[in-house]
Amino acid sequence: MSYSPLPPTLRSILSEVVAAVPIGFTIEFWGSDTLSNCQPEQSPDMAFKIHHPGVIRQLILKRDSLVLVEAYLRGYLDLFGKIADLKCLDRFDEIEVGGIRAVKTLWEAWQLPDLEESLSVEMGWNHLSKHTKERDLQTVQYHYDRGNDFFSLYLDPLMVYTCAYFAKEDMSLKEAQEAKLDRICRKLRLRSGETFLDIGCGWGSLLVWAVEKYDVKGYGITLAQKQYEYCCRTLEEKGLGDRLTFKLLDYRDLPTVPTFDKIASIGMVEHVGRDNYSDYFKSVLRCLKPGGLFLNHGMTSHIDDKPDSLSYRFTQRYVSEDVELPLVSTYLMESEKAGWEVVDVDNWRPHYAKTFAAWAKLLETNMERGAELLGDRMANLWLLYLVGMSVAFDRYDIGVQQMLLRPKAERQWNLPMTREGWL
Repeated sequence: MSYSPLPPTLRSILSEVVAAVPIGFTIEFWGSDTLSNCQPEQSPDMAFKIHHPGVIRQLILKRDSLVLVEAYLRGYLDLFGKIADLKCLDRFDEIEVGGIRAVKTLWEAWQLPDLEESLSVEMGWNHLSKHTKERDLQTVQYHYDRGNDFFSLYLDPLMVYTCAYFAKEDMSLKEAQEAKLDRICRKLRLRSGETFLDIGCGWGSLLVWAVEKYDVKGYGITLAQKQYEYCCRTLEEKGLGDRLTFKLLDYRDLPTVPTFDKIASIGMVEHVGRDNYSDYFKSVLRCLKPGGLFLNHGMTSHIDDKPDSLSYRFTQRYVSEDVELPLVSTYLMESEKAGWEVVDVDNWRPHYAKTFAAWAKLLETNMERGAELLGDRMANLWLLYLVGMSVAFDRYDIGVQQMLLRPKAERQWNLPMTREGWL
């Protein structure tokens, strides 16, 4: 079916958007019109081919550039060029039109032929209340159970899926992840024979490191089935069954009596939800032995609301729904109200920007295999997520901090007086 070219006001507005893109960029509209910021003899760095005017209709009327992502996934839009260059197209999220021009734009968009389906996404758990055990289980497994083979395409050999620590600028990803694991163990002052709990243990890398390097007895909990299966295989392969235990367990089902000497939660608190912070911090406190320490590592926002950046909304919709990023002060306040004393806060934002960039580079190198595992379009979407998150951390749309906590009730200080040789 053939469709008419873009109406004049819409064409004018989209021309301005295209002109502002900092790379060579072209859009072809259903074979009847083209907009480009390229010189006549210049090939574009990135090109969109939109097959139906309903994509533009919904883009304008919904005022949401994620319509273009959904159009791509459903085959209404094809893209040509490097996925990493899509980070230059955030101008689509900043279309602002006022006055009579806004009225004309909406009217022209409304008159465009619509698609037979809405370019929005409804997940199977949307009928459930947020951050119930049932919904948290489904959202966590949606992200982390895409397959261990897929994640291995861009993670380091230890399968660490949280922020690395680049103690030296020229560190490899593997070296930086090992530095992170060891830094956590040193912050917690792990000692031989202690019991160490990792909440949201991922593929078990921190616990294996702690057991082998610091001679602790480790316990890990996760909601992700495939991560759990991987951890169980690791136990068998390494012969650590008598020193390390993994369980499929929600943090709300942790022991209610002091059980562990040290506890870490690395990149899990984002899944807890604001309304549950009090229960979360209290649950951890109840199962910590006297004299113990808790390290909480989580992403944050710099505004006291849900971030409105494109990368954050993209992640919410397609990668990890229900993740909530508060101000770091919210974590601090909720932990103090729950009975914790704040020992230290450590900002890792530049490290996460570099970590996501390294992950994106590795996945891009392995995209052929990624497409075999997830399909071409979903693999491209995942690469876009990694690129977008690197940009978001780099320009402080998102932050990440480590908080070291001790029980407030233990008034007697039992830690070193200075950071030297410790933090």
